[in-house]
Amino acid sequence: MKKAIALLLTVICLLTLPGCQSGGQESSRTGPDTQSDTPSEAETGGDDGLRVLVDLGICRTYIRTEQQRDKTLEQFKKDIKELGGPTDIEFECIYYDYRSERKSENASLRHSELTRVRTEIMAGKGPDVFIVACDNHGNAEREEALFKYPEQTLDRRMFLPLDKYIENAQFMEWDKLQQTVMAAGKNKDGQQLLPLTYSMPLSIFRKSEFPHEHSKTMTFEEMAREDYPVQLLSTRRKLESAGREVIMDGDHLAAVFAQIADYETEELAFTEDELLNMMNTIGELEKRREQGAFRDVPAYYQENLGVNFDVALKFADTAEQNHPEDLEHTMGMKSGEALSLVPTYTVEGGYGAVITSFAGINRNTERPEDAFFVLDYLLSKEGQQSPIYINMTPQQSIPTHGDVMKSRTKVTNGDQKQQTSLGGYRWQTWSLPKSNFDELCRLRDNITHVRFRTELDGKLANLLDRSGMLYGNDEAMKREAHSTYMEMQMMLAES
Repeated sequence: MKKAIALLLTVICLLTLPGCQSGGQESSRTGPDTQSDTPSEAETGGDDGLRVLVDLGICRTYIRTEQQRDKTLEQFKKDIKELGGPTDIEFECIYYDYRSERKSENASLRHSELTRVRTEIMAGKGPDVFIVACDNHGNAEREEALFKYPEQTLDRRMFLPLDKYIENAQFMEWDKLQQTVMAAGKNKDGQQLLPLTYSMPLSIFRKSEFPHEHSKTMTFEEMAREDYPVQLLSTRRKLESAGREVIMDGDHLAAVFAQIADYETEELAFTEDELLNMMNTIGELEKRREQGAFRDVPAYYQENLGVNFDVALKFADTAEQNHPEDLEHTMGMKSGEALSLVPTYTVEGGYGAVITSFAGINRNTERPEDAFFVLDYLLSKEGQQSPIYINMTPQQSIPTHGDVMKSRTKVTNGDQKQQTSLGGYRWQTWSLPKSNFDELCRLRDNITHVRFRTELDGKLANLLDRSGMLYGNDEAMKREAHSTYMEMQMMLAES
């Protein structure tokens, strides 16, 4: 079946190639009403340039136009050149409509370019370097990622094993990268994918009110039991000033399973009965919340781990004069307070992280040393504090280097006049007070599970998010669980 699909994709690409850019051109400039008039690197470069494909638009990002994106890439290329790296980098960006938060009316342009690149790769060609985002919450209304299931690529010999290059790296400090996260890009052939950013759902408390010791064995059932002081899956409160309800982010719910799929067997990592049991557990918690069972829970708010996960606290400092809902969101907490960062524990025990972006080198590249030079810098501390990470971290994630948030770091593009146009750098000041940085280190050091985020995360989160509404209607609960489970299983089988 997979061979048939590959053949079909090849035929489709051959039929559509006359309408595609060729010669390594900037793909994202093919759409109507594009915002950049300057020629791309690929348009002005030769056929022998180092092709670096960048597909980060699907991140929830503060990069709002192609000019802003290109400015960060130009700075990155300048940094590489000044360090003695390749001088003929040609960036290729898959088309993405920065004007839309949802799937663009020009989605067919992106789809055709994804097909072209995927077909190139299957033919043993394609870009030399890939810097890409993972699926953005699996939302069907958003654009799909280039590599829908990154873990599958490890056994398909698509990417170059990098172990010998890492041993001789000039810039990256491998031991300072989050090792549990980095290991997710490795198989029996070696380290093929290099995770760039990752995240996890957090519930954030005052340490004085709820000190928490991160555990590698605590389970979801223990977290949800009646006598535990924090039932993390039962928060649904209305912010009166904003006139809206704040509910747990879908990532919190999807995080209850350590792994979603076994990509070797192409089977889901949990049974349909286990899924149904989880829905009932969440539904019961929601019902108990409605009955007032959790009124004594200490104050806390929820965010995904990111370089700006505490930005709500900074906004709360001035919220009384500006936006009262920010102060309500943080339940009265303000910046400078010592925090407890509490993860969502899994059914299996421990807690996990999801990789949100990664990089790799085409196994068939003719310039492996030059290609690795790019990634070597990209994963260094300086690289992970460079403007290119503006494309990745606002997706609510943090870089993999352990020291990035240790000291005050203001990420700019080198042009003070352009700071506002790059999304407002109050969001891009990466630092934490020492007590909270130490808390972040303890959180990172105890991660037990890591997976690449895929469209399956979104499907699972959307189902679990409806558990409270479905609870009490056994027939509807079973029907929805079965329907979603079969849909997810089919998505895997077709991958």
